[in-house]
Amino acid sequence: MKRAYRLTELGKLNNKEALMFIFTFLSGLFTIIFLFSYNLISPLFLLPILFTTIYLVVSTNKKKKRRYPFGYIALLYLMLLSFSLLLLVSLIDNSIIVSSVLIITILAYINVLAIFVYYVMNAIYFWGLKKMFPYEKINEVEQREQINPIARKKLSKYIAFDKQIIYYNISLINIIAYFLFIFYWLVFFTKYPEGDHVKTLGIFSDWAKGQDWVNFSNSISIVSLLLAIYSITFPLQKKIIKEAKEIYREKYKEYI
Repeated sequence: MKRAYRLTELGKLNNKEALMFIFTFLSGLFTIIFLFSYNLISPLFLLPILFTTIYLVVSTNKKKKRRYPFGYIALLYLMLLSFSLLLLVSLIDNSIIVSSVLIITILAYINVLAIFVYYVMNAIYFWGLKKMFPYEKINEVEQREQINPIARKKLSKYIAFDKQIIYYNISLINIIAYFLFIFYWLVFFTKYPEGDHVKTLGIFSDWAKGQDWVNFSNSISIVSLLLAIYSITFPLQKKIIKEAKEIYREKYKEYI
């Protein structure tokens, strides 16, 4: 899955930078959680995290021409601000100042968390894409350099990367549509039946019974919408696979 990692935003960092970044992020997150849980934090614990963040900031300033992950530099400065404020909080014994500083810290780290979640989702996305398509379409020069291409009957080699993305996005749409469809009917069959078996669902049962959009007429629309989506997405996927098979057969027609 090395190729999948290199396609992600975090893949733009070298291994050392990526590990240090993940360490500082998780350490900062646990520090904030610990602070709110126990109202206690040690400056000695914060200093290594702060110094690591400073190192990353300095490194990015020295290598300005490099491509970094989306929002990475802004994220580092937000982390630096957050850890500096946390260090300040650990040294001050004034509840008013501490409360104000903590609010600023939380707001800063929420932005950090949002960008980090994007990195995680980005990594999951490309992991899934390369799980479905381990290879990318290669040019004729690379094809001639293959020692035994007939042994690698992988259709992903004959699908261009942009079409792999289209196919993968369609798969995601199909999956999301399916789970939303299942969720709708779960709410539907929780809303209308009566009895102890429904009451055991507790809060979800009460919530479902208050949803006016879940009704018989909308149920027909939901089914029609799902069929309409699948009538578009399935043929598109079949077309991409068909084109890949045609390329494969043309290349190896003397072996087939």
